[in-house]
Amino acid sequence: KTCSVCKETEGEALGHTWIDATTETPKTCSACALTEGERIITDPRFTTAATKDLYGKWTADLEIPSEMLGIEGFDGALTVQIYIDLDNKGAMGLGYIISNIDEFNTSLSDYLEALLYSELEAAGLDKTAADEALVEELGMTVPEYADAIVKEANLAAVFEAFNITGVYYVDGTTLYTGISWDSELEPSEFNLDGNTLVLAEELSGLSEESITFTRNAG
Repeated sequence: KTCSVCKETEGEALGHTWIDATTETPKTCSACALTEGERIITDPRFTTAATKDLYGKWTADLEIPSEMLGIEGFDGALTVQIYIDLDNKGAMGLGYIISNIDEFNTSLSDYLEALLYSELEAAGLDKTAADEALVEELGMTVPEYADAIVKEANLAAVFEAFNITGVYYVDGTTLYTGISWDSELEPSEFNLDGNTLVLAEELSGLSEESITFTRNAG
């Protein structure tokens, strides 16, 4: 704190509140506008207007039918949120979050339980006898065995395995993405309308020929 007349000071300076450097401005104090260092200098591909338009985190919701998961006869579906995080340095994050995993696992466990009871009934065992037989054979009842199968499948971990970091750049209306600059970058055509991004990325097993993403606020 400083007197504007005599310059006497009191207390301690508050210190700077820094805003990280971008491709356009160096590290800057939001209080006094002091700058430090240089702006981020990157490959020109990352500073084109088309690339800047895609900066941010994008999400899309999809339903993955049981047929895609290889579960024959089960009519449940996974609700999956796909996210793409694009920064201003050419770095990309891609991941999947399952929104209804608990509900899906319960339904799948109930389905497997009914299927097992049905098969054992065809072999002449009622539910009580079926449970007794499975306890003797595997140490668990039919419902416990169904739960164990679902737990072992661990679909949440399967989808988490597809969560990756990589690189990207934009050329016109084509988004190029890859694991690293040393890998072959895959092109995907897109259409951008404000905070809506339609990516022409057909997924095997789904009827949709594109995925619609929404930019997250903030």
